[in-house]
Amino acid sequence: MDYAGPNRAVQLVAYAVTPQFMQLVSKLRTDFGLTVILPECPLPGSEWVRDYIDTKSGFRSLASRWLPNAKDLLPEGLACKTILQAAEAAH
Repeated sequence: MDYAGPNRAVQLVAYAVTPQFMQLVSKLRTDFGLTVILPECPLPGSEWVRDYIDTKSGFRSLASRWLPNAKDLLPEGLACKTILQAAEAAH
């Protein structure tokens, strides 16, 4: 509480945004009335971006659209949705 100061605000930068971290943030906000600023956390409802880009296929999909020279930076690869697609790609 002392660290939050007279504005009752604290900024947190998490190593990983886990459900437990978000529980802490919720408790600080509701039980202690603090304004908790999370500059590196996705907004509520946008967590899918964090989760999607943390997968190989998600990163490949988004990075290939965002990087102008993605073909030079990303190794060749395919994202298969079924075992049959994977078998055909491997063949």
